[in-house]
Amino acid sequence: MRLPQDTRPVSLRSGQNRCTIVALGKRNFHPSQAPEHPSAAVVGCMLAVGVAFLIEYLDDTIKPSEDVGQALGLSTLGAITRFSTDEEDRLTLRTLLVASTNPVEGKTTTVQGMETMNDTPFVSVIIAIRNEEEFIARCLQSVLDQDYPQDRMEVLIVDGRSEDRTREIVTEFSSRYPVIKLLDNPKISAPAGLNLGIREARGDIMVRVDGHCLLEPDYVSQCVKYLRETGADNVGGLIKADGQGYVGGAIALAINSFFGSGGSKFHYASKEQYVDTVYLGAFRRSVFDKVGFFNERLMRNQDYEFNYRIRAAGGKIFLSPAIRSSYYGRTTFRDLWHQYLQYGFWKLEMIQMHPPSVQPRHLAAPLFVFILFATGLLSLVHRGFLDLFLLIISSYLLASLLSSLLIARREGWRYFPPLPIAFAVMHFGWGLGFLMRLVRMAISALG
Repeated sequence: MRLPQDTRPVSLRSGQNRCTIVALGKRNFHPSQAPEHPSAAVVGCMLAVGVAFLIEYLDDTIKPSEDVGQALGLSTLGAITRFSTDEEDRLTLRTLLVASTNPVEGKTTTVQGMETMNDTPFVSVIIAIRNEEEFIARCLQSVLDQDYPQDRMEVLIVDGRSEDRTREIVTEFSSRYPVIKLLDNPKISAPAGLNLGIREARGDIMVRVDGHCLLEPDYVSQCVKYLRETGADNVGGLIKADGQGYVGGAIALAINSFFGSGGSKFHYASKEQYVDTVYLGAFRRSVFDKVGFFNERLMRNQDYEFNYRIRAAGGKIFLSPAIRSSYYGRTTFRDLWHQYLQYGFWKLEMIQMHPPSVQPRHLAAPLFVFILFATGLLSLVHRGFLDLFLLIISSYLLASLLSSLLIARREGWRYFPPLPIAFAVMHFGWGLGFLMRLVRMAISALG
């Protein structure tokens, strides 16, 4: 049995007791919904609360299960859907159900089996890295500067056998800040590092952080807030690329733009909403029990694949621009090319695992590159294809130049020359990587 959609859980602590009252409030009540005898509903609610407290404290050997909490809640569920216009009765009715105690500290379970958290659940920040000596100190400092209570956090750095000074820098930090713990990732890859961190974590909430990013001081607090308020399984914010140097600045502007990103909402959204994926993410621990861990077969796109499994299992992913961080992007076109070539290559691998996950934006760059190359080759044998080739390439150049013009007008005209190059590197790299994987799959199927 489901709770009405317009009810919302609010967790209330009872001193040092382990029992938690869950208040359910209904919005926009109409006087016609009030029962003729609200006192009967009040008595029923108070009886349910009294029985639950009795079960909780009568004998230490009695542990109320989740089913007991659900039964108590369902017995009075009808009372919550109708309320008196009298303010005193309304307030009393909102104290409705009692949640059973979850063995995991800081969590309770409502009648729906939905987890709620206390005010300061323990948070595990997990950072899977390799060769991040240039950025890791700034990243760690931004984590340490969080306004979330540090005694309710741990920071797990999972290093994939770095060959630079990354481990040395992390060790220096951990010697000064016991909250930081360095773990070794013998498998090297990012998804393997994330999974190792999750298994070692003690937190009720897992907050993923990349070694290239800087968190705003309220990042963790906002993640906890939106996990509690939305009931989502994963929450996250926008990706805001910051560039270093002239070329790096242009690359960051291209990544942050609609034309460059291809319509992924975590690049440009200005409103809170449920989405298919978010940047980084903060997860309830229970998510990993429900859908498993990150797929270690995927060197890229493992985050989107994991979020797809969450949604396929009935979970939700919530995006809020209030969850803020910045990301140090690539500083050369060569590095950008390799990055997007891998994005395209591993995107097809992920689509092969989950065909329903494909979105139109995933196919835009591969189709563009394929049609462009096909018409270019066919134009060698038939002039009619040359006109089509020129139409396609000129349309793309026009769109690229127009987007670059609009961005340069806002951010500075000096960025106008490199922006079209950045767009081309991203789109052709992504599309070609996708097609390379497609060719490899076809050869494997034939051979």
